[in-house]
Amino acid sequence: MMAPKYSQIRACATVAKNALMSILKNRGSFIFSVFFPLIFVYVFMLNDVKGDTKFYNSFIVAFSNTADTTNALYKIITTNDLIRQSIHVVPLPPSYALKSNGYIKDIADKKIEAIISIDKMPTGAQCDYRVSVTAVGSVPSVKIELLSYRIDNLIDNLLDQTTLAKVHLSYDRNKVIDRIHTENISVIDFILPGQIGFSVLSGSIFGVAFLFFNLKKNQILKRILATPIKIGYYIMGETIGRSFFQILTVLLLLIIGKFLLHLHLLQGFVSIFYGLIITLFGCICFAGYGFLLGFYIAKAENDIPLYANLFVMPQFVLCGTFFPISVLPHWLGNIVQFLPLSFFNDLLRIVIMVHSDNMSNYLITTNMMQSIVGLLIWTVIPYIIIYRKMDSLYE
Repeated sequence: MMAPKYSQIRACATVAKNALMSILKNRGSFIFSVFFPLIFVYVFMLNDVKGDTKFYNSFIVAFSNTADTTNALYKIITTNDLIRQSIHVVPLPPSYALKSNGYIKDIADKKIEAIISIDKMPTGAQCDYRVSVTAVGSVPSVKIELLSYRIDNLIDNLLDQTTLAKVHLSYDRNKVIDRIHTENISVIDFILPGQIGFSVLSGSIFGVAFLFFNLKKNQILKRILATPIKIGYYIMGETIGRSFFQILTVLLLLIIGKFLLHLHLLQGFVSIFYGLIITLFGCICFAGYGFLLGFYIAKAENDIPLYANLFVMPQFVLCGTFFPISVLPHWLGNIVQFLPLSFFNDLLRIVIMVHSDNMSNYLITTNMMQSIVGLLIWTVIPYIIIYRKMDSLYE
């Protein structure tokens, strides 16, 4: 009778289960992943960081030099007192230059967040005006979406009053974004996603790095290689196990945020579901860098905190964890917005702050796709390196 074929999938699931149970028994991991973020959130809520409460409800904009100023939309934005409380129009300074890919901001000017363009279309066109909103510098994309929705609402009101015959929004051709609620966005809505991002980043980097360094140091990995399980499935199992732990901690943080800290999960359990998917995405990304650090980069155990902090701490401080990236100097913000934690925080905030009747279409069709692609690129990089260096594991 033939022996049953060894199942790599079942072995991978066993490794994942053992990794998860091992982490759950470690109280330090739980405290670091849950209580540290909550402490930071509590401190910032007590201080009510200046600007964060109104950050997503107030916009500083300028009209492009070529904008049509004779239409009703321009007049209502610039003259209506109620609208001007949230949309502050300032002159477009000479330091701005129009490029093929949008407006490039001068380093000395850090105030304007978006450029609004209203172009009168020629006779016979499908619409009378084309309206576009262009982000300036490193303003979070979620804020630009909220501003775009405000303008969309103004256009709908004008259409109801038959002031404008037709207005086409270039950023929202198919009207995928049906509703975006921005009321009552507060400090907790900004701070908690950032702390979740920090928890996922640091937990994945440090945990995976120390694990694989000890496996290499104690030559346990060579013993694993002598078993039928393939090394790729073993790495996958460890990554899945640790990812499930991070998902559990994020779920707990979101529940605590919702019921104790008044976090605005605008789609309820749907927001939580998308938040957990983004968490899994982030865990897989950051775990790859932890593996590279623990197995290939660190030569001694004391090297791990040094190299890990070089990767984690700049992102912890700069990538929108405590304050918006847009408050940074222009040159620094343009660098920071392409780091993995910036992409992760941006994605997590969108599922908390935005309500859409079709969230999946919203994520795919808006500029949030940039954050998805950005995080995907950061995810692919370490695993390509791991695959190319796989032979060294057998030495």
